[in-house]
Amino acid sequence: MSPVPAGRPGGRVRERFSETARRRLLTALFDGSLEPGERLHDEDLTAWLGVSRTPVRTALDQLAELGLVEITANTSTRVCVPTARSHRAALDVYGAMHGAIAASVLPTLPEADIDALCAEAARVAAVAADGPADDGAVWTLGRLQTMGAITAFMSRRCANPILLSAVAELDLRLAFSFLALGVPLDREAVAACASGVVRVARGRDARGFASVMQAFLGSCALVTAGETTLAARARQARDASRPAQPVKPEKPVKSEKPVKSAQPVKSEATATLSA
Repeated sequence: MSPVPAGRPGGRVRERFSETARRRLLTALFDGSLEPGERLHDEDLTAWLGVSRTPVRTALDQLAELGLVEITANTSTRVCVPTARSHRAALDVYGAMHGAIAASVLPTLPEADIDALCAEAARVAAVAADGPADDGAVWTLGRLQTMGAITAFMSRRCANPILLSAVAELDLRLAFSFLALGVPLDREAVAACASGVVRVARGRDARGFASVMQAFLGSCALVTAGETTLAARARQARDASRPAQPVKPEKPVKSEKPVKSAQPVKSEATATLSA
């Protein structure tokens, strides 16, 4: 989940302009300059980017293919608005893809690379330790880049170009979804993922790696209406297993003093008659 696209050198001048436009638009998407749902007008973008309309439209078409921009024919272009459901779907596909990468890479990974992978996992563990467990933190771009180092390490050693191309595109879409939705950071899940990667890497266990990643990605899913994710159920189970804090007995409430009954008030007529 490292949203840093690799550039393609060479090509025609127009291709370079469109690539420049694409890079700058990506930067604006990930730093929050362009917000989910924001309308994108060609004339504003051409003035801002300093290029003609054609490379801008080319860049927008490419971002639409990545699921970052929505283009409606003859009407409007806007930044995509991720949902909990689309986020979960992307997580599922991302986990399956990296399970396939692990199956092709991990069993034959040299010992030196195993050590390097474990070192990456140690850096990931630092994300879990940069604050208290329940501090309300969310995933930031820096945290996503640190977490993505594990999967990026495996991807660099994969020889399947089609799979790598698909993963690279999904990386950008999923990272934007994390940031746009403000996905909470589950520090316990990050720590479990880091230690799990070390364990399965030492054993060259590709299936184990896929399971570790699926468990972590499950912690990043958001609960939609009427649903409970595995991550939410796991958190509920953890909370239930923790010893309950003793509840201090409430202080007894002092009873109020009885109110004396009021003396009957003589009416003006009665007062006059008794005089």
